Amino acid sequence: MEEHRPAVAPEKGITPAQIVILCLLLIFVPPAGLVYAGWLIAGKKGLACGCGCLLLPVLLLLLYIWLVNISETGEMEQSVDWLKEEDASEISYYISHVWTAYEYKTSEENFLKHANPAWRFKEIKEPVTVSRYLLMTKYKGNPCGGTMHESKAVVKNGIYAEERWKNGGGYIAVYDRDTGKAYIQRSAR
Repeated sequence: MEEHRPAVAPEKGITPAQIVILCLLLIFVPPAGLVYAGWLIAGKKGLACGCGCLLLPVLLLLLYIWLVNISETGEMEQSVDWLKEEDASEISYYISHVWTAYEYKTSEENFLKHANPAWRFKEIKEPVTVSRYLLMTKYKGNPCGGTMHESKAVVKNGIYAEERWKNGGGYIAVYDRDTGKAYIQRSAR
């Protein structure tokens, strides 16, 4: 009499065709290759994990773009709530989480009185160039025109403080005695 064995499902394994596809994906599109490898090894859980790993950098990039594009601008305003100098006037600015520049008329006395205490000012001996708020307003698709030369101020008579960091960020604060104008530019980078 013939012995009856229960039917056993064949074991699932990775086929040679799947290995070729996996290798090609890992070589040419590594993130997709990782997702495919996760799907082959762990099924749906691996696919979900792989998609999550791909989605995280995309979300971080979108957050960075969002932070860069959130900005506040103004031109020739007589006062703003974030500037403490009593005699400040003609205030123009571009402020974002990443890059900030503003300029305004004030006395040198008030400029120094309200300046960041960590800034160490020096007399200007050689002309100092500072990026103005215009760099981000007029040259980022803003239709108000102007020339690229206007996006920088060159100060020959006054004081300045400057620090640049390894990551490219830093600050420069300049007071122009000839025009009675303060220029401040900061970058977090």
